[in-house]
Amino acid sequence: MSGESEVHDSAISSAVPAIVTFNPAAQLPLKLTPSNFASWRSQLETLLLGLDLFSYIDGTTIAPDRTITENGVAKPNPAFQLWFRQDKLILHALRCSISEGIYSFVSGASTSPAAWLILEKLYASSAQSRIIHLKGKLAKTSKGNRDILAFVNDLKSTAAELALIGAPVSDLDLIVYCLRGLGEEYGAFAAAIRARGPGLVLEDLIDSLVEYESDLKEQIKPPVPTAFFSQGQRYSSGSGGNPSFGRQQRGSPRGPSSSWAYSPQAQVDSPRASSPQAHLFFPPGQASPTSHNQRRPTVICQFCERPGHSVRQCFKLFPEERQAYQARQTQAHHTTTSAPPSAPWLLDSAASHHVTPDLGNLSLYSDYNGPDEILVGDGTGLKITHIGSSMLQNSALQLNDVLCAPAIKRKLISVAKLCRTNPILVEFFADCFVVKDLRTGAPLLKGENNGDVYELPHEMDTVHLALVTTRTSSTSWHARFGHPSSHSLSSLLRTHSLPVASSSVSSHCDSCISNKSQTPFWCLLFIKH
Repeated sequence: MSGESEVHDSAISSAVPAIVTFNPAAQLPLKLTPSNFASWRSQLETLLLGLDLFSYIDGTTIAPDRTITENGVAKPNPAFQLWFRQDKLILHALRCSISEGIYSFVSGASTSPAAWLILEKLYASSAQSRIIHLKGKLAKTSKGNRDILAFVNDLKSTAAELALIGAPVSDLDLIVYCLRGLGEEYGAFAAAIRARGPGLVLEDLIDSLVEYESDLKEQIKPPVPTAFFSQGQRYSSGSGGNPSFGRQQRGSPRGPSSSWAYSPQAQVDSPRASSPQAHLFFPPGQASPTSHNQRRPTVICQFCERPGHSVRQCFKLFPEERQAYQARQTQAHHTTTSAPPSAPWLLDSAASHHVTPDLGNLSLYSDYNGPDEILVGDGTGLKITHIGSSMLQNSALQLNDVLCAPAIKRKLISVAKLCRTNPILVEFFADCFVVKDLRTGAPLLKGENNGDVYELPHEMDTVHLALVTTRTSSTSWHARFGHPSSHSLSSLLRTHSLPVASSSVSSHCDSCISNKSQTPFWCLLFIKH
């Protein structure tokens, strides 16, 4: 009998499955928060399905009876003991993967199915709002200053979150969102993709975008600022808009002429007297006219197949941009003798970026298409239109990554960013501040405390021009005009209101007497004494 009992017990023990234990810290690293229920649920379901224990929380495996009766005697049910222990281990793993803010909701649940049901009901109401939010995010996602792969990965990440919630996004919808979020430099590419027939695969689109991006980077060069000095050499605009460098046009008067700065894009004449230096800035793909015999640009447009511009500057593709582009060119080359009064730069130790409301404060800039905004103290977000660089005119301090926000009222300089860009230190006092060289300690710039705000000195002051002339003698005018007669010289001086040292015109000129004498040598009378 004892042998039969041992065989029976061993058969029962072999039929009873083993208890599965958990290591929540390693197996469930993602903790449940109010915003990641879909990701957390996928993590837990994957683990339980792999261990063949998901039936415990979905209600498929129900609790067996606590006791069983054998030969009229009630005794504990081994199957219930097994289910009870396994259920408690699952409940423990579930609680360990929940953040503290959510733990109180499931602390009263006695079984794993009860805790699972509480969490599903808790987050079922927020699933619809989450879907609306993520789909809105897909529609607003743009490439901005990122590369193509970062932009596409952002779209795929949002689509994966929607799939976890139960609202998957098709590849065709992802293609539409991708083309919509590209910048204007990809306009020709997007038009060509839309013109294609059906059967476009998302991965093929991504590969084509990466290749197109690589071509754009090779063609488009960053704009380079070029300075032209008008010193000693005259620049004038010839007929038909063709420039002539350093020579006088045929038929022009012989008198003194003004010097002009030549700009091939805008055809704006700027007298040299107005500014000793004219800074001209050219967009990507345009070469600066540093010499008369400069080679033509070799960039060829992929849309119209004509040289001289890239796809992003093709006016056949974007005809509405022609007038705006010409207006920008004209404005960029305008110079004046004086600048309107502008507010000074303010030093802000709490600002993370330099900010200006006016593009005129940037020497080099580009459009900003990113989603970021400038957050001010009252919580308002200000739109960023451009980003560029500048240099303070009163010193050699460089300002990099300056944000242009037209809605901001004052120009701000981030103290931290200024010190990172330049080898300087800033010392603040009660009535002023001093910017010093970090290595030598020499003062570079000094500003004042105006109303508890530290201001830089004004950059742009009015240029006062003094025109000084002197009166020239009539003898000098006589020589300048090629030794005319006294009557002709008087007429010239009176007609052109030329300044003369004396009102009377001298008629004595040694050169005229010696060169205008017509008496032959043989007619002279020689008297012999």
